[in-house]
Amino acid sequence: MRALLLLALFLSGCAARASYFVFDAQRDYEAAVNAGGEERAVYETTLAREYLWKAKEEVNSSDYGAAEQLCKKSMAWSAEAYEKSADDGPNLDKTDEFVPETKPEEVKKPETPNTLDDIDLDDL
Repeated sequence: MRALLLLALFLSGCAARASYFVFDAQRDYEAAVNAGGEERAVYETTLAREYLWKAKEEVNSSDYGAAEQLCKKSMAWSAEAYEKSADDGPNLDKTDEFVPETKPEEVKKPETPNTLDDIDLDDL
């Protein structure tokens, strides 16, 4: 009887811990989306969403260890998406770094004969 009670307490602790991880992963994912991750970090945001979805599925199946690992992966990808979407990148309006100094010379196309009469057979 005592072993059954300890098992029940242990399992309820695992469920609470897994729920905490799911909550954290959901919060991190939403932060990444709100920072513009769906437009600027599509790959990272998609992975974060899919790992989170699978973690929720594992919690519903009472596989709390797998859910915790999936939540950690989701949080890592959410952080990547947030970082990538929060970075504005180079401001091209304020810098001349990417503007070429001179215009490249135009390459002239060699003249080709238009008809058979224009071809000199002695040059062949």
